[in-house]
Amino acid sequence: MPADVRTALDLAFAPGSVAIIGASANPAKFGYRIVEYLIKGGFTGRLYPVNPRGEPICGLPSFASLASVPGAVDLAALLVPAAQAVEAVRHCAARGVRVAVVIASGFAEAGQDGARNQAEMAAVARASGMRLVGPNCEGLINLHKGFVLSFSMMFLGQTPGPISFISQSGAYCGIVSSRLSRAGVGAAKVVSSGNEGDLAAVDYLEYLGDDPDTRVILAHLEGIRDPRRFSRVIGEVAARKPLVVNKTGRTETGRRQAASHTGALAGNDRVLSALLSQRGVVRTRHMDELVDAGLALASQPLLRGSRVAILSTAGGLAVEMSDLLVEAGFVVPTLGTAAQEVLRGRVPWFGTIANPIDFTGSMITEPGAVGECLDAVLADPGIDAVAFVLTAVGDPEFARVVHRRILERARPILICWTAGRERAGEALAYFTARGVPVYESTVGLVQGLSALREYWRFRLGGEFREETGA
Repeated sequence: MPADVRTALDLAFAPGSVAIIGASANPAKFGYRIVEYLIKGGFTGRLYPVNPRGEPICGLPSFASLASVPGAVDLAALLVPAAQAVEAVRHCAARGVRVAVVIASGFAEAGQDGARNQAEMAAVARASGMRLVGPNCEGLINLHKGFVLSFSMMFLGQTPGPISFISQSGAYCGIVSSRLSRAGVGAAKVVSSGNEGDLAAVDYLEYLGDDPDTRVILAHLEGIRDPRRFSRVIGEVAARKPLVVNKTGRTETGRRQAASHTGALAGNDRVLSALLSQRGVVRTRHMDELVDAGLALASQPLLRGSRVAILSTAGGLAVEMSDLLVEAGFVVPTLGTAAQEVLRGRVPWFGTIANPIDFTGSMITEPGAVGECLDAVLADPGIDAVAFVLTAVGDPEFARVVHRRILERARPILICWTAGRERAGEALAYFTARGVPVYESTVGLVQGLSALREYWRFRLGGEFREETGA
């Protein structure tokens, strides 16, 4: 990628100094919250609130203008109204600011006048060598550095992890990253790209493709600015690490809303789907699929084929999972003789052992026996992955037994916990604390497994074991 873009993004995600232009002493204002959340998030650099009144903000002295700030400013966040943003960018350029994050809205998404202001702002930045994030965005997050540049409280207290997220929708950023954190996996870098008056989603994709903190990239897109470059970059990135694209604006109604939301041109959805498939990029349709795909790709080992064993403590859920997997193109094969022999000695006579395996609820209190059954299933050469469907299991020893197999496994083991988090107790907390995601529905587990199949089928090519029949 261009050296100036890489340098700018290195600085954007780990600045030594930040100026907040439009900072406020009013706790109800975004200009207050963004200062407060930088402090609470753990930012250790120099922080300069800029406010014409010069009043203290969050215990910090403020400055009447950017020109009066002492020392260099790496990054400036602009929270001033759109009508003042162009002039604020000029001040940043004159001050030698390297990156400006324009939070303000009212630009290309608001009509022709806003589009002209956006173009003028980008031209001013370009002439000075400064780069812009946004406008009409929610900010930048680097959880590994404790850098929370956003007015959204959703990023506070989140778990740093291996998944980075790019979104043209600001609201998606906090929701998706908080769900990654709740699952115990966590996020690395999050960027709200907004209208993309300068830096675009493809710039962040290319940057994150080389980011050592990022193992999986998720992207929520409403439109694509440079299709040729996008086509090249996604292929290069997906060859190195999993990339999931959640593209909205599939319908005419969605395309109209995308234009009014971020000024995006949604494009031809069928062409995009074909392009993503050709480049080895996982495509999702909505937020749940996006999160489910990211959790699976960040936590599971290589998937070599489509044959799945279902282990459950409830027969009805085992049947449901069987239907969903087969409908999604997976195979639920009969287990081999050796595995069935072990299961026959452990599973009650009123359970089932061929696949799906119904332990019945009576085995919830026998974690050791469950571990032996799981060992037998994992040793079966006819199985590529395990879907473990649980109801309410309170004993943390059950989680410890399963987790040991997860650490030793060479195959994906995806867990679904259907009883709800409020009834999970210590067992679910044990998984979450160790970065093992637990799906809350059978549908979510299948979506995660489908993402693994889509990614590894492309990467392995003819070595991926395709099976037919149930």
